[in-house]
Amino acid sequence: MLPFYTGNSHECNLCGTKLKTFATLENGEKICPICGSIPRTRRLYMLLNSEFLKANGVFLDFSPLRIMYKNLKERKDINYFPSDFENEFLADYHFDITNIETENEKFDVIVCYHILKHIIKDEKAMRELYRVLKNDGVLLIQTPFKHGEIYEYYTKTSKQERENSSDKIIT
Repeated sequence: MLPFYTGNSHECNLCGTKLKTFATLENGEKICPICGSIPRTRRLYMLLNSEFLKANGVFLDFSPLRIMYKNLKERKDINYFPSDFENEFLADYHFDITNIETENEKFDVIVCYHILKHIIKDEKAMRELYRVLKNDGVLLIQTPFKHGEIYEYYTKTSKQERENSSDKIIT
């Protein structure tokens, strides 16, 4: 795949590959054909490195993408806590976002991208995020934005029920 995309017009800030273009997904988003990063991931990584990650900072990252996990685990200047509750992503911790088992005011930076949409008790989760965030810390939350009406059936609580359901999301 790399020979087709090799060039100097673009560079993925996550894997460092120089490209003539990013690949285009069906929804129009530009994906790195090498590491799989999408625009929101590349933007987040840029912001973390330029503004939010400080030396010796303590960083909690919910469900990090593989390339983010790899890059941030290699850093020796931060204390990185990658967490994924359902073992779907690479992670060293398995925090329940509604009951994070750690002391108050532990983290300098918390990233919670596209997580809260899956949490029924999202207000409880946000209270927990606030509890474990240091007073001068930064919490980066991103939720999907889509035009139209959207809702999920919260009665379908298991992964199996959600995967087998034809009525997962209605727009």
